[in-house]
Amino acid sequence: MATIYPSYVKTPVDCDCRDIEGTDYRLRYVLNVELENACSNSNRLLYILMNPSVANESISDKTVNKCAHHAFHDLKHLEIGSFSIVNIHPFYESNSLELQPILTNLKSNFPEKYLESMNCNLKTIHQAIKESHEIFLCTGNVPKSIINKREYRSLVRSVHSYIESESREVYLVKGDRNQRWYGDGHLSHHLNPKVGRINKAKKHGIKNNKFTDLPDEPEVNLSIY
Repeated sequence: MATIYPSYVKTPVDCDCRDIEGTDYRLRYVLNVELENACSNSNRLLYILMNPSVANESISDKTVNKCAHHAFHDLKHLEIGSFSIVNIHPFYESNSLELQPILTNLKSNFPEKYLESMNCNLKTIHQAIKESHEIFLCTGNVPKSIINKREYRSLVRSVHSYIESESREVYLVKGDRNQRWYGDGHLSHHLNPKVGRINKAKKHGIKNNKFTDLPDEPEVNLSIY
């Protein structure tokens, strides 16, 4: 659902969003947000999520504002002055249940545009990982509506593999309903789940595409937005 950006976000934000020519669909490769403390805090935080909802240059949404809230308030010790959001799928859709019809239509009727979009999205994710100081991995479990669940897991794991190849560590999140820091198949929890609320984060390693605990890393409390 569309909303306004918080007062501590500098607007308009930098948004690489485009229409998919010949279709009714729109995509967003990356959203770059500068915070009002950017002059004193130079670190960039990266959120890797599932797919865009509605946020663009001038309007925000609940998940993006939650990212901003955590970056500005809860993660002050990380000296975050800006953050970026990329997604496993770049296609705009607020309801994850409606993501599959978009994928089906694009694959069936616009296969070249689909492949071009996904390849560009993956390159954007890789570049964002290189440019970030800290990474929050919050892609969520496989949406129930997704038909080709193996393909979705493969997409997510390809991102995990790239993070691992860059020798990077990631923050995972969880809420009171989660016993572990990740779901089945070592998939990270979504930052804005449909059930329950996320309230903690902790840095983990990735080895052989599986998350590894870092015992010396403390848990970080995330306030409820």
